[in-house]
Amino acid sequence: MGAITGSITQTTQSVERDRLQELKQYQILETAPDISFDEITRLASFITDTPRAMINFIYKDVQWSKSILGLSDNLRKLPRDMSVCQYTIYENETLEITDLQQDERTKDFPYVKGKPFLRYYLGAPLITPGGYGIGSLCVLDFKPRKASEEEKKNLTVLANQVMAQLELRKKNLELEKNNRFQTNLMKILSHDMRSPLNGIIGIAELLLNMDMPDKDKEVHELLLNLKESSEQLNQLISDILNYTLIGENGFKLNRKETHIDEIVLNMKKLYKSTADLKNIALKFETAGIERKVNIDTEKFKQIFCNLLSNAIKFTPEDGQIKSTISLDSTSNTLTLTVKDNGIGMNDETIRQIFSSNYHDTTDGTDGEIGTGIGTTIISKFTKLHNGHLYVNSSPGEGTSVTVSIPLGTS
Repeated sequence: MGAITGSITQTTQSVERDRLQELKQYQILETAPDISFDEITRLASFITDTPRAMINFIYKDVQWSKSILGLSDNLRKLPRDMSVCQYTIYENETLEITDLQQDERTKDFPYVKGKPFLRYYLGAPLITPGGYGIGSLCVLDFKPRKASEEEKKNLTVLANQVMAQLELRKKNLELEKNNRFQTNLMKILSHDMRSPLNGIIGIAELLLNMDMPDKDKEVHELLLNLKESSEQLNQLISDILNYTLIGENGFKLNRKETHIDEIVLNMKKLYKSTADLKNIALKFETAGIERKVNIDTEKFKQIFCNLLSNAIKFTPEDGQIKSTISLDSTSNTLTLTVKDNGIGMNDETIRQIFSSNYHDTTDGTDGEIGTGIGTTIISKFTKLHNGHLYVNSSPGEGTSVTVSIPLGTS
C-alpha cells in the first residue's frame, strides 16, 4: 500500500511540475495591467450579471490576479491555500459554489468570513494546449445564487479567449527573442565579414595605385573587378544588417557636426572605380557649402550610398550621373539629389519600390544584382530625419531622386 501511495504522490508532483512549467512559458506573472484582459473580465461580469470578476493564475504557493473587476487590489495576490481557483484548475469544466459560506473548502476564507463577504463563485479553468490548468476566469457575488447553463457556457468561451491572448503573448515573446538573436548574429557576422573585405579592398587600391611598368591592361581590369566586387559585397552586408535593425526598430539619430565635402570625397572613393567600369561620368556638386552641418553622418552616407549604387546599377555604359548637395539656410534644410540618364521607371514601379513591402530585385544594365532592400533603407532613414523623399522618373529618360533633410541645431 505504501508503494502505491508513493507512486501516486510522485505522479502528482510530476503533474504539478509540468503545470508550473506551462504557466512559466507565458511570462504573465507580476506583469502590468492589460486592457485586453480587463475587457474580458468586464464582459464576464456582464454576461453572468455578477458584480465582480477576476483572471487568476495559480503558482506554487500563490494566486496572482492579472485582471480584477470590482474588488480591492489587496486581493490581487493571495496565498494559494486561500484561493477558490486552486480547485478550479483541476476541473475540465466550470466550478460553481453557490454559497461560499456553506462549502467546507471555502467557509473559513477571510474574504468570505469578513470583508468583502463574498458568497458566490463561478470559475472556468484556463487550460493550456497541453491540457494543464494554470488559472481561471471567475465571477463572484455577495449573495448566493445559481448560474444557468448558458452562463456557464459563455464563461467557458471567455476563458478560451483568455488562453488565446496568452498563446498570442507567448508567440510574440518568442518572436522578440528570435529577432534579438538574429540581430545580434547579424552584427557579429557583419563585423567578421567586413574586416577581410576591407582588407581586400585596401590591397586592390594599393596595387592599382602602384607604379608597375609591367602592369598590363588585363591585370588592371582584374584589380578593378576585385575592388568593385568587394565593395558591392560590403554594401550588401550593410543593407542586410540595416534592414534587420529596421525590423527591430533599433535605430536612433546620432547627429554630429560634419563637413559635407568629407562625405562627398568618401563617395568619390567608393564609387569612382565602379562607375569607371561602365564608363559612366560621375559628377559631384556641393553648391559651395562651407559650414558644418548637424546630421547623422552614417545614416546620411547610407542614403547617399544607396542612391549612387542604384543610379550606377540602372545607368548603361557611357551614361551620366550627377549628385548635388545644397543647403537652404532659411529653412536649415539639406537637400541631396542624385540624377542619372538610365533606364528610368514608370509611376507604378516608383510606388512599388519605395513601399515597405517591396523586396524584389531587378538586374542592372550590366547584370548587377542587389538585395531589393536599398530603397527601403533610404525611405526609413529619411523618415528618421523627419525628411522628405521625391522621385522623378520616366522610362528611358532616367531618374532623379531628391532627399530633403532638416538639420539639427548646432
